[in-house]
Amino acid sequence: MIHGPCGSHYNYSSCHNSDGKCTRQYPRDFVSETITGSDGYPLYRRRSPAEGGFTAVVKGHQVDNRWVVPYCPLLTKAFNACINVEYCHSVRSIKYVCKYINKGTDAAMFGIRQEGSVDEIQDFLAGRVISSTEGSWHIFSFPIHERFPAIVIFLRIQQWMWLRVPKTQRLQRSSIFVDRTSLLLYTDVPSYYVWTKKNT
Repeated sequence: MIHGPCGSHYNYSSCHNSDGKCTRQYPRDFVSETITGSDGYPLYRRRSPAEGGFTAVVKGHQVDNRWVVPYCPLLTKAFNACINVEYCHSVRSIKYVCKYINKGTDAAMFGIRQEGSVDEIQDFLAGRVISSTEGSWHIFSFPIHERFPAIVIFLRIQQWMWLRVPKTQRLQRSSIFVDRTSLLLYTDVPSYYVWTKKNT
């Protein structure tokens, strides 16, 4: 997969900024071996023609390994499409993935606020983006998060907490002969009981 070619000495391309440079940083620098950059993204090996790198003519322009977009040949062949694949092991990549999957339409908000009054809850709600998937999940009241096991914290000399003990626990404590069949699932019954055929 070849990017462009683009740049100030080629025809106008959609990836140019106002300075006439490529916003996707092409052509990349030649690198003799793959290394990890300071931002956590890899700098892939891009051999120069002197080191055995390939050159080709694309759209009437000669290009080399500096113009190659990272891709996976297996995915490209399987889906018959251009699929850009890059390895990221930075914490920022998780933020990018979550924002990319859940992002909605672009929006801009502004407001007038008195100096010194900061409403953190409103700031959070205003900056939050809810996608159609997350919206339908909320509408149908599916669980968004869960805590297991729930832990009760009692702070000394602070609020009192009154806990109700479930009826099944009270019965288990107060009696040795408790009917535990109501607590069993259908699939667990054969583990505790045996069917005996009686002669009648």
